Amino acid sequence: MNAVHTPSRTRTSSAGAATGADADPTKSEISGSQPGSSYVVQLALSGAAIDPVAIPHLDIFDVYRLYSKIAVADGVARHAIRLGFFKEARIARTVARYLGAYFESPTIVQVGASEEARAANHLLVALKDIGASGRHAVIELSTPRAMPTQARVAESKPSGRYAARTSLWLRLINSLHL
Repeated sequence: MNAVHTPSRTRTSSAGAATGADADPTKSEISGSQPGSSYVVQLALSGAAIDPVAIPHLDIFDVYRLYSKIAVADGVARHAIRLGFFKEARIARTVARYLGAYFESPTIVQVGASEEARAANHLLVALKDIGASGRHAVIELSTPRAMPTQARVAESKPSGRYAARTSLWLRLINSLHL
């Protein structure tokens, strides 16, 4: 289960997303599932500004929106680096597990449409070069395609002159000699 670790109390929902205003001082939009809400992966949370040079440049940052968020809670400024936006918590959890190799403890946070709109003004470019690690354009989650069921095809029984000859090829050639 993922949780946001802060000095204040931490609560998590069964979906693994942090909920409640006291779970994360940078999250104040939603406390529960609401229409129009989405999920983000919070990569880092700090009391000081996070330097973009310290953030590894990963290919996944080209696919999703990497942004910063600053919020003040109890007179303390909190700087967060987030990656989003995901419509389902399970997709955000999968991305968080992938990013766990690069960040200490990525967590899932449910946010509202207002944060998604504000994020466009706070985009971040990760500048730390981590070398060639392969290109990953997209992490795609899908269920396997259903296997086609074999439909029984009724065998047609030839009638008339060609009843003994069942080969299609023979029927085609013999039709030329009529």
